[in-house]
Amino acid sequence: MKVLIRLKAGSQRLTIHAKNAYIKNGCYCVYREDDTVRKFPLANLFDVEVQPELMEARNTPALMNVKIHLHGTVEPIALQADSTSHDLDMFVARMPSNAIKLYPMANIAFIDEDYTALPVRRPKEPSGPLECKAVGQGREVTPAAYFKKIERFIETLPETEEQVKGCTKEDILAICASGSEMKWNLGNPKLDAFIYRKIGFCAGVLRHYNRPLELDEFLVEGPTNAEEKHLLSAWWDGYKRLGSHTISNVGIPEPQGTDLSTVYFANELCKRMMKDLDRYPLESQSYSLGLVQGLLTIAGAITDIAQEVTNTEKMIAKLCMEQ
Repeated sequence: MKVLIRLKAGSQRLTIHAKNAYIKNGCYCVYREDDTVRKFPLANLFDVEVQPELMEARNTPALMNVKIHLHGTVEPIALQADSTSHDLDMFVARMPSNAIKLYPMANIAFIDEDYTALPVRRPKEPSGPLECKAVGQGREVTPAAYFKKIERFIETLPETEEQVKGCTKEDILAICASGSEMKWNLGNPKLDAFIYRKIGFCAGVLRHYNRPLELDEFLVEGPTNAEEKHLLSAWWDGYKRLGSHTISNVGIPEPQGTDLSTVYFANELCKRMMKDLDRYPLESQSYSLGLVQGLLTIAGAITDIAQEVTNTEKMIAKLCMEQ
């Protein structure tokens, strides 16, 4: 079997070919194929993945969505698992591929498990672990289903909320109406980035009104090419600078705890995406771009959202043409 270990101090996983692995006296111990044992203190671990010799690639969805909220982080780790368990040391998720993922309990603030969530649509050619290939390939969930969900949230907004051009109830409902007519593109999945951006924008506006829409299924791992990284890094850097400028000029106080306010959340998301440009494909990054656009527009940082959307979609179209 293979044991993939990610330490808190490093971003790259260590891959060890092993006969066995176990926890003993505060250490994660890997019994290697050369009959030696390597021990990792649990306090130094970020996560562990154990892959059996035979990985399964099935076409049925996982049984549950799991969100692991770590201490000091903005976004949770989102998994789709068949089952979970835990003891005093580790939280364990068994994946559809038969791989097992482990997270030290000391790093975890809380865990959400949802047995009712809709299957996740995954990129056509994911580069992440094998379970990414096994979930949601049928695309049973249409864009219209997501926009209907957004509409239900929008309808709960009180009429007295301040109106920001591009972010009013009527504006978001219009986005939902246009998005509901779109379909996933089977020939070129990158074209789905236009749908992802619309959904992200709506989610950003809703977050401002303390109605965060949980759509972490749009942040899935997948391939990113050099041109995508080049263009997207410029957008993330520009939005981060815009957010920082707004915080400084308006004098927005730094929030307490983990419940970040609009602009601070946008900045943290920009930092995350800049750090992980290799991790997310165009569709997922477009969702995050839309989210940041919604957050910055409702905060007054983006004043001409129509032009911003036009420029963004030109960039997305350019990247889609390279498919």
